[in-house]
Amino acid sequence: MADVTGTVHRSFGGKDLRLRLTWAGLATLQEKYGNDIGGLLNDDMEGVPPFRLMIDVVSLSLQKGEGMEPEVADDLADDLITEDNGLVPALLAAAFPDVKEPQKGNRKAPRAKA
Repeated sequence: MADVTGTVHRSFGGKDLRLRLTWAGLATLQEKYGNDIGGLLNDDMEGVPPFRLMIDVVSLSLQKGEGMEPEVADDLADDLITEDNGLVPALLAAAFPDVKEPQKGNRKAPRAKA
């Protein structure tokens, strides 16, 4: 079976894990942390990121990818982030695979359709 787009794979404790940060997970994070998800979406986070936010990102991804219960996913998310602090950025990159850096300079205005 083919992988679902946005799936991040990690091995931990001898088990291969699938993590998926989907639109539903992002919506849950927005409800809790605001539309920019605590600054994660607009790269407006200063200093140390909120640890609970990072655990929630990974936990929701485990819940979706592995079908884990929230309490189990929270505990495993803590261990995964401790082992790999690049996991949250990897999940965000997988959730938004087509996002590219904006081009510099002024863009031309769109033309009206005839």
